[in-house]
Amino acid sequence: MKHNKPVNQRTLKNSISCLGVGIHSGKKASIVIHPAEENSGITFLRKDVPQGRGAIPAAWYSVTETRLSTILGNKYGTSVGTVEHLLAALRACGVDNAQIEIDGPEVPVMDGSAGPFVDLIKQTGTIDQNALRWAIWIKEPIEVRDGDKFAVIMPYDRTRITVEIDFSDLGVKPQRRSIELQDDSFRCDIAYARTFGFKSQIESLKKKGLARGGSLNNAVLVDQGKIVNKEGLRFQDEFVRHKILDCLGDMALVGLPVFD
Repeated sequence: MKHNKPVNQRTLKNSISCLGVGIHSGKKASIVIHPAEENSGITFLRKDVPQGRGAIPAAWYSVTETRLSTILGNKYGTSVGTVEHLLAALRACGVDNAQIEIDGPEVPVMDGSAGPFVDLIKQTGTIDQNALRWAIWIKEPIEVRDGDKFAVIMPYDRTRITVEIDFSDLGVKPQRRSIELQDDSFRCDIAYARTFGFKSQIESLKKKGLARGGSLNNAVLVDQGKIVNKEGLRFQDEFVRHKILDCLGDMALVGLPVFD
């Protein structure tokens, strides 16, 4: 296994902000991402709840729901939803420490991808901090299964994510993609892949309080195997690329980079 040289933790050079709508809640929200002290990690702070009840660590132990998106919560019942796209952007851009202020229950979905977040981070840049970055090294395979779904993390001398999806029953043929996350590969190949949904499921989702903010401006809509969006797909295999994006965002909840 390759052992990299020590790397310092990083945070943003300056605060960045954006405004949008939550894809499931349909509620508008603005976020401001601030630089944060070393060893503080990534934290969400709900500004629209009583003081002292809004802090939510972006960590595995904060996860309260994973139905169609990842929702984090704290002991006061405060939550923030659809965090995976933003967390993927922060992790891919090497940001270890940041505080994300938000004035609503869900991170804005923007165009359905992590691209807008990556653009904002790249524009302001990052700075090294004094503390060294900690990381997790995988020494033996780790496997998790749920029915016909599974995830495996295996030792490897680089960081590679491989995803395979199969929505044949909904008109999307199986797709598989594997990518090594190095240099600018995430920004070029993964960040701009959009979330997607199926027309046949829209009414059912809305009755469950989901997809209320979804539109052709922030998601790819599939109707019996056909793409409804006039502009079509950004990549031929955009769906599996987006699942790689989601995977990286959820893996960020470990709290440290995972070198597999």
